[in-house]
Amino acid sequence: DLIGSAAIDFVAPQEKAEVALGVDERIKLPLELDSRKSSKTFFSRRKLLEIAYEITVENLKDAPVKVSLSEPMPVSQVEGIKVREEELDPKPVSSERGIVTWDLDLAPKQKRTVRFAYSVEYPNGMDLPQVAHVEQQLKVKK
Repeated sequence: DLIGSAAIDFVAPQEKAEVALGVDERIKLPLELDSRKSSKTFFSRRKLLEIAYEITVENLKDAPVKVSLSEPMPVSQVEGIKVREEELDPKPVSSERGIVTWDLDLAPKQKRTVRFAYSVEYPNGMDLPQVAHVEQQLKVKK
């Protein structure tokens, strides 16, 4: 249900148009750090972060839905920083530089889990603000 008004560009009869109507509260997509598969390791001159996430997509509607889920993945553009994809489950429909996309069909009341993991290796002492918030939550392996 939508109550309100909005301006959209001209759409001819029979032409398809996309309209963003806001967040659908009946589709849940919580993103959680998988602490069992995530860690940080210190070497003499390097640091290795292994970061894993899990998203449980849940359809709370009484009708089937198609969900297109896109997640950013880090891409190194700096010499000395290595980034590797470690896990993408299920296999994404596309994996372009920095963006991974899954298309999911969910039946009414169905849940599906998407897992993705990557590792970032970089010199000790280098600050990476993009992963600092995750690094603070991780356990240290020696």
